[in-house]
Amino acid sequence: MLTRRIFVGLSAHGLAALCGLLPFLKACAPQPSPAKNQPDPEDSAAEPLDWAGFLAGVDQLALEQFSGAWDQEAYVEELATLMRRLSPQDPILLEELADAVGAIRNFPDIVTLVEGPDHSYDVAIVVFEEGEEIPLHDHPDMTGVILGLTGEVEIQSFDLLPELSASGALQLKRLAVSNVTPGVHATLTAARGNIHSLRAISRTELLDVFTPGYNQDRSARSKWFTRSTTPLDGTTDIFEARED
Repeated sequence: MLTRRIFVGLSAHGLAALCGLLPFLKACAPQPSPAKNQPDPEDSAAEPLDWAGFLAGVDQLALEQFSGAWDQEAYVEELATLMRRLSPQDPILLEELADAVGAIRNFPDIVTLVEGPDHSYDVAIVVFEEGEEIPLHDHPDMTGVILGLTGEVEIQSFDLLPELSASGALQLKRLAVSNVTPGVHATLTAARGNIHSLRAISRTELLDVFTPGYNQDRSARSKWFTRSTTPLDGTTDIFEARED
């Protein structure tokens, strides 16, 4: 489980009540790809959100997870749209980024800014120095959206196949290798791309939202993986792997 420093805890339900029903929700068709290659030009036409408005939007969207017909693919794209509307010059965001100094050598700093009510979501920032990595890991029963703020990070996303290899090893199917830069997002759901790794090409700052957030059970079930460096014979995207 990744170590997260909880920096600020507050009730976003309270923010939602204060802000009212803001026009922050934008319909977006689900996209199965784990990353967008370019920022969405439509975002520039939408009114930017300050930190309070952004959290109110996250709070409202996260309620979808409690419905019986939660469409995770549509949800992560709606959430990404909301995240791209957060003003990059918002003073609270800039203050948090300035405080998120890498405290663990050779590993990025992960600062949890907000935990939603009853672990309904986590909002965090992740700061990488050039060359830092987070190895392959999963997020049990969770969705995630990562938005690039600065720099560039390479994300490799995988699905765990249900069958073992001929040698009895786990098998990971690589879905994509994506480079996330400012304004570009990557997503995962409980069923798609839930195992991923991140490697910073340059110093990088990311905004990170997981729904639901980590709790004791999901933290305990989170796993790390090591995969082979070359794919299985006859494939280009399937790798043997083991749990660490």
